[in-house]
Amino acid sequence: MTIEEILQSCKGLTVCEERSRGQDYCELVFLNEEIDRWNTIFTRLLGPAIKPKGLKPTEEDLLVTAAYGGITDGQVLFRKDFGPEIILAMLWPWQNGSQVTLKVALLRRG
Repeated sequence: MTIEEILQSCKGLTVCEERSRGQDYCELVFLNEEIDRWNTIFTRLLGPAIKPKGLKPTEEDLLVTAAYGGITDGQVLFRKDFGPEIILAMLWPWQNGSQVTLKVALLRRG
């Protein structure tokens, strides 16, 4: 699975800002009012969140997300292994309650 395939699955959802978009990393901002729809898409594509909102991240969660700003209790982390590649999706709700930053990364093992 590629980042572009993931983004195609999100067509129809509102993106307020596209901060970065490449083969290995994408960062978008969307409205918090659509967070349930984004969560549904990522659950369908990557399985249930390995670090749901409200749970403390594990050492492995922190390690795998460190290059992208880490992950905190109030954020959500999805992860799925695809052979030699790993897809991460992180949902970072803003403190203002109106927006969410989405970070999607493709990691290659080895």
